[in-house]
Amino acid sequence: MMGSSLAQLKTLYLSFCYRCPCLPPLGQLPVLEKLDIWGMDGVKYIGSEFLGSSSTVFPKLKELRISGLAELKQWEIKENEERSIMPCLNDLMMRGCPKLEGLPDHVLQRTPLQVLDIIGSPILERRYRKDIGEDRHKISHIPEVVKDSRD
Repeated sequence: MMGSSLAQLKTLYLSFCYRCPCLPPLGQLPVLEKLDIWGMDGVKYIGSEFLGSSSTVFPKLKELRISGLAELKQWEIKENEERSIMPCLNDLMMRGCPKLEGLPDHVLQRTPLQVLDIIGSPILERRYRKDIGEDRHKISHIPEVVKDSRD
């Protein structure tokens, strides 16, 4: 577990860490409610290292905002039935991630998402486009979906 000071963080902003190649295991922060990550061009992949090794990952996280990760291509969460991942996530914002190919099914379908905001991420916008996007069914239950596209 991280140091006791970090364990009490409710809001965390990570910004302009241009040379950082990966995200730290922030999923282990037990009371984190809001996480903003932006301007981290070195990050090309988000995977299990971001989640950490806890049985409940991001247990209190309500708002996740990822923006300006210009080189991010893939975000992957490996399913594990014994693990609870982002059980309180209500608001997900993905902006300025032009190379990102998709969002994890777990985040879209197994969290209580109420708001999904996709702007400046053309691949995602096409993929989740209303009526014609290949994965539109994965977000049809989310009450508020905001995108650049005109649909």
